[in-house]
Amino acid sequence: PDSPPVTTHGFWSAREASRSQNWRECEGAARAFLAFLPRLLARRVRTLRFESDNMCVVSTLRRLGSRHAHLGRALEPVLRSLMRHRITCQPRHIAGTSNTTADRLSRLLPPTGEWGLSAAGFAFVCAALRCFPVFDWFARTGNSVVPRFAARHWDAQATLRDALAHSWRQSNGWFAPPFNLLPTVVAKATIEGAHGILITPDWPAQPWYGALMEIPRRRVSIHPSLLRQPAAATHRRLPPLVAWRL
Repeated sequence: PDSPPVTTHGFWSAREASRSQNWRECEGAARAFLAFLPRLLARRVRTLRFESDNMCVVSTLRRLGSRHAHLGRALEPVLRSLMRHRITCQPRHIAGTSNTTADRLSRLLPPTGEWGLSAAGFAFVCAALRCFPVFDWFARTGNSVVPRFAARHWDAQATLRDALAHSWRQSNGWFAPPFNLLPTVVAKATIEGAHGILITPDWPAQPWYGALMEIPRRRVSIHPSLLRQPAAATHRRLPPLVAWRL
């Protein structure tokens, strides 16, 4: 049987989502190409059929640019990579009804339970714990608290992908992982001697909470007013949160 297709996807920031449909098509095509580029190079691909249901994408690739500067800039990384690695590109337009996998992925929404600290909340926690992180280990474009961050999925703005695959020893980090990852995160942070700030629910009955309490640490409670406010209903469902100095 045929293998399932290899896919990638991400989410637009609020600013990106407000831009034109053609820009998002071109930018999305570029991000997808860059996500797959290591696989193409590993397989020594020399000819690439680039399919899209958007004519602006196909036209820009065929003409090696666009009379619309913003569309040309969006696809410029693709054109430069193709030339650098001597890959011949064969752009091809396909009907939207045939582009089912990409269309399905484009309709995914960010997790409804996503939350974060406001800028004031981040500043408060850092000042209270006398720690100033320079890397956000569990973030994505649009919700990172510092410019450098690791994303779970491919993200054009991310410095790294998959926080658990990297060492946390190098610098002060901001750790606000999904709650289901806390046992793994606390264990990894303890073993590696990670430094920074960890955000967790105030759940004393959890085994990982006891592991954090074994070493005297500064901690501060996070008031709900310090949370970012796009979804008040989500915040009401959140348990009380605590910030720990690692």
